[in-house]
Amino acid sequence: DPPARKPCEHRAVSLAHSAPFFIPVTGGRKAGSPLVYGRGLFMEFNDKKIVITGASSGIGLELLKELAAVPGTQIAGVARHTDAIAELGLPGVTALSYDMSGPGHIDAMLGEALRLLGRIDVFFANAGFAYYGEANTADWTRTQDIFAVNTYAPIYTLQKLAALQKGMSFSYVVTDSALAKAAIPGFAYYSATKYALDGFFEAYRYEQPHD
Repeated sequence: DPPARKPCEHRAVSLAHSAPFFIPVTGGRKAGSPLVYGRGLFMEFNDKKIVITGASSGIGLELLKELAAVPGTQIAGVARHTDAIAELGLPGVTALSYDMSGPGHIDAMLGEALRLLGRIDVFFANAGFAYYGEANTADWTRTQDIFAVNTYAPIYTLQKLAALQKGMSFSYVVTDSALAKAAIPGFAYYSATKYALDGFFEAYRYEQPHD
């Protein structure tokens, strides 16, 4: 098992950072359907099949509860520890216990989610954690662990999901952070993971034909 991690609530203001797959918005907004706004992102969620990682606390848990109330949604809530999800007893929500720290775990999670849902319309890559403290000591494992979850996992998951869905349109939303724009002391590792993530998705969006 990976080392214990200090939970970190991502900043809601930076929640939506869109990758290049979108759900077309047609007609007017249906009653009761929440919207997510972000850079190039405008989404409705009625009748969507959704996966949320990091769904047991913070932004992930609140997002799960909000989207579970939307008519027709089916949601896979992914977390290492799923008690908080299961205890809600929400209709249309299934808790999946997976660690997002490596490709084997991610492959298994995507396989189970696709078997459960049939397809994935919206994927929220929300799992992440932070260290607090000065970054003066050389520690390869500490650096690798936080980059594996915060940076490598969202990138790999997008690439793998695109391959598995074989050209089907879907939306991919990454929980970004204000610390991807302005670093502060004590969060050097976390900020580095978010700067890297921000740069990757910015370039990736531009690589897509419609950009």
